[in-house]
Formats: sequence, C-alpha cells, structure tokens
Amino acid sequence: MEVSNRVSELLPLVPLILIDYGVLLTLVLVVVWLLCSHKGSSSRKSDKVRLKRPKTDMPPPFPNGWIPILGSSELGIEQVKPLDVMGEHLVAFRTADGKAHVTDAYCPHLGANLGVKGRVVGNCIECPFHGWRYDATDGACVHVPYSEKAPSFVRLRTWQTTEYLGLIFVWYHSESTPPSWDLPDVSEISSGAFVQRDRRSHIVRCHTQEIAENGPDVGHFNYLHKPNAVLSTGTFSKHMDEASWWSKLSQHRWQTSWSSKGHLAVVTIRMQMSLLGHWPKLFHTETEALQTGPALVIVKEKTTTGTCILIQSLTPLAPLKVKMMHTIFTPRWMPKLIWWYYFSATISMIERDVDVWNEKIFAKNPPLVKEEKSIAEYRKWYSQFYSETSRTIEDVREKTLEW
Repeated sequence: MEVSNRVSELLPLVPLILIDYGVLLTLVLVVVWLLCSHKGSSSRKSDKVRLKRPKTDMPPPFPNGWIPILGSSELGIEQVKPLDVMGEHLVAFRTADGKAHVTDAYCPHLGANLGVKGRVVGNCIECPFHGWRYDATDGACVHVPYSEKAPSFVRLRTWQTTEYLGLIFVWYHSESTPPSWDLPDVSEISSGAFVQRDRRSHIVRCHTQEIAENGPDVGHFNYLHKPNAVLSTGTFSKHMDEASWWSKLSQHRWQTSWSSKGHLAVVTIRMQMSLLGHWPKLFHTETEALQTGPALVIVKEKTTTGTCILIQSLTPLAPLKVKMMHTIFTPRWMPKLIWWYYFSATISMIERDVDVWNEKIFAKNPPLVKEEKSIAEYRKWYSQFYSETSRTIEDVREKTLEW
C-alpha cells in the first residue's frame, strides 16, 4: 500500500522528468556539434560563388509586394543609410520621432546622392550638395537655403514604408499601385511575450522565387535534410550513407503539405529526429510556415522545450542576388542554450540549401513527378506577384551603368 502511494505521488512528475531528459539529450547533441565543428567548414563567402551561368528563361527578378529592405536595429534616430535594392538606389532615414522613411536616393535638383553625407533635419532629408530639404512624408521641397521661396513642385519620390517584426518594409510594385494586402499580426511578438534573440544573414545567388519554393518542394526534405543537423555544411555530404556512424547517430524524417489562399501560402511540417536508431517523441516537432507575399515567411515551430518563431525575410538586391535574413523570437523564459541550439541547427540545415541555390539555374519547365505537384501549384500561386510591366533582367541591365 505504501509503495502504491509512493508511485501515485511520482506519476505527476513523469512529464517533467521526460522534459528534463529531452533537455539533457539536447545538451549532448550541442556538445557533439561543438566537437565535430571546425573552422572553415561553414558556408562559403558570396564573392567566391560562381556568377557566370547558362542563360535561362526566368521570371522577372523583382516581385511586387511588401519587401523587407533593412533591419530596424540597423537604422538609428536621425541616421541616413544608402540602399541598393530591387534594382533601385534608395535612402532610408529615421526622423527624431522614431519613424523610418524611404525615398529615392538622388536629389531631383542636381542629382546628389542623399544617402552620402545627407542628413535629417526635423521631418526632412537634407541634400549635402546645396542644402535643399525634402519633406519625409510627401517628398516636397520645403527649403532652399539661398532662396526666399522653396519650389514645392519639386518632389523627391517617397516609398510607402512600415516597420514590422524588427524589419523595415517598403511597398514595391512595377505599376506603382497602392498596397493590395497587409502584413499579418504575429500576436506573440506584438504583445511582447516573445523577444528577438538573434539574426543571421546570407547573400544568396539565385532567383528570389526559388528560395521560398523550398517549402512546397517535398522531395528535397527527406534527401538534403535527412542527415543530422549537427553536421557542418562542409562535412554532411560525406555522411549521407545510412551505413556511416554519423548517420546512425541521428537522422531526420519529414512529412510536409502545402496550401495557399490569396497572397498567403502555408507549409505544415512534421519532423522526427532519431537517436541511435530510435525515434523518441521528445524530438518530434510540429511546424507551420506562413508565407506572406513574395518575400516573408513566418515559421512557428512547437517542440517539447517550447515554441520558437523564425522570421525569414528576402531582400532582392539585384537579379540573382538576394539578402536572406533569419531572425529568431522566443518566449522570455526560454534559456539561451535551448533557443541557440534550435537556431543554430536550423541555420545549419538552411546552409545546405544555400550551397545548392548558389550554383543552380532556374528551370522554367521542370519534369515533375506526381508527388511534386505542389511545386507547380506554388509557381502558379507566386505568379500573382508579377505584372505585365515587371522589369526583366535585361531591363535592369539597361538601366544600370557599370564600368
């Protein structure tokens, strides 16, 4: 009877013990990762990527929609920053009230670049050449230091701007139409329950559309991402053989589905991770990746140690050149070791994709098997972010002068 009572007292503690066990196993994997990682084995620098590729027919390089151009933390109060994005030369600046603004870079007076030695004065951006000032809201010239009257008909182009998820977005459309959809609220972040922990960025040499195409590409998950995440990008391909010791240590198994509605698309992912041939439920995760428009993916991953939110933002800098950023948000209570491991493992997996993206060509009409129908559905969905006037790569080249 006493033994039975003792067992009854311990039963409520079993879930806690299992969670602690999961944390312990996570710590073990972290140690293994640190031991197997070595300098120089991570992703290669962007300047070493092969830039010359066979010419292929591909979509316009810059899709329409809300495009992230800069991290909020990269733009301080009254700071001015030049930007080369979407084939445009822009300038971002933050006025004293904390609001971020984006305009064309070149002064309509005599063409000076406002992003180089320009400064913020009140609610204006001031040209470094002659001191002309332009209102941040509508771009009208409001001050010329050597003239009694400012020519208000002279206007600097302004871009509709919003800050969201620690990023500065502009609305880009080849036909200059106003926004047709809004960015969704992420209540965990907007309420302050989740906080930003870390951010990593990569320069990727491929078409913007191809990066988010990873979600509906169900076939690549169980091949490219089967080997365990603790392998560095420089060594994982050596251990894809199921007979290898590294493969037996840990593998990943994926189940995915893709669907879309309007400007939104959703990928649901169920991931299982093995340990020495066993598939403990402690290592199962449930993920929902919400793609919002052409350049933003909001990933919510539920694990036994808590929920993490990963924000993937894509900034088209030039044709076949994209700045990809990943920002992680977690609950305030989550220990650093937990979110650091999850984030680092995720980045390790993503860098495998980066290796492929940096060297591939765009296949306009790929021969797909029936299990890959979601790729065709995705491409049809993504086509809504192009219009008849969207610039081609040739258009961008003609607009740019380079020596």
